[in-house]
Amino acid sequence: MDVSNLQQNHPVFIGYLQENGYSRGYIGEILTDIRQVLSEANSPNIKSYEEYFEFIHTKFSSKATLHHKYKIIGKIKLFDLYGILPKCDRRSGFLKPEKYSILSSEYKRVIEDFITSAKSRGVSDSYIRLTKGAAVRFFHYQQSLHHNSLSDINEDSTLNYFNEDGKIVRGYHVMKQIKAVLKENSSYHSDCKRVVSYLPALRNRRKVYPFLEKEEFDRLRDFLSLGKSDVSLRDKAVLTLAMYTGLRGCDIRALNLESIDWVNNLIHIVQSKTGNPLTLPLRPVVGNAIWDYIEHERPDTDCHKIFITTYKIKKGLTSSAINHIVQAAFKKINIRQDGSKTGLHLFRHNIATKLLANGVQAPVITEILGHDSPVSLETYLAADLVCLGECALSIEGYPVRKEVFDI
Repeated sequence: MDVSNLQQNHPVFIGYLQENGYSRGYIGEILTDIRQVLSEANSPNIKSYEEYFEFIHTKFSSKATLHHKYKIIGKIKLFDLYGILPKCDRRSGFLKPEKYSILSSEYKRVIEDFITSAKSRGVSDSYIRLTKGAAVRFFHYQQSLHHNSLSDINEDSTLNYFNEDGKIVRGYHVMKQIKAVLKENSSYHSDCKRVVSYLPALRNRRKVYPFLEKEEFDRLRDFLSLGKSDVSLRDKAVLTLAMYTGLRGCDIRALNLESIDWVNNLIHIVQSKTGNPLTLPLRPVVGNAIWDYIEHERPDTDCHKIFITTYKIKKGLTSSAINHIVQAAFKKINIRQDGSKTGLHLFRHNIATKLLANGVQAPVITEILGHDSPVSLETYLAADLVCLGECALSIEGYPVRKEVFDI
């Protein structure tokens, strides 16, 4: 295994850890493993980091210790092979090679052509990332069947990707993303057009979004207004922001100190999902919660994100951490503990359904929620029970046997 890069540059890695506040003990663990990798690299049985991990994993009986070792070796591999330095908000490990890196040159070219074209049209990075991922997984599956080029892909291998044992295992959105990549290339690549014709005609099954009942919303509002000592000002601000703005978790995470216009009482963001700017009113209840956190609890840090971790390394919160704040609050006030949905989107759905129930026009709701298109609002309509009731037809004019209504 070639570790000449690690041999020469590992002091840079260690220096980075020291400068970014990693503990002396943790740095010592990484340095020990670096030395171990360097000493074992000349073994004829070790040709990769995966094989090195297989070599050492029998020495540890504890699964927790083994998982910890897995992550440390993963960090070393990322630095050695790709020059990637660790971050507290990035998962580490990644001992398996990326599927994209092992695709054939033809498949990579199809994906890259899609990315280039999509970026030229101003498509959001999040959409490109999701669509690329779907195409990578589809092409990787084809390669596992020894179909290394588009001309090798046939109808059976395409349909089998979506069906296993007669059951649909991948749905409409996956099909749509794969189709988008192929259609981008179909004008000059006939095989792309042919593979598109093999894709199954799947229906877009829209689910009914759950939302907070009035009693649940009131209990959470009262819980926050009482100023419980076991709820930090940060968590209170996050929850209040979610309740009264309906912002996505990724957008709450991305909020900077500069996002709040205290003079004009506005919140300015560029949405992570769509890349579009969004301006929302800063209601007093939200502004007060954010101000209390910044003034009395937010740690001093060079990070400009509003919501900061409480760890030794001060970084912005991740989306998963924000979702955990919501789930912890629900658990404290004992709502939705029966397995019902408890994620951050409940607040977004709650605002949409309330606005619909109060007769607010769809374009206004679309603007408030930051949707790209009014079509995105359709999924919330199924939860508007008042309007749905108005659409129901009376059965008074139809003869119905009395026994039908007997239970």
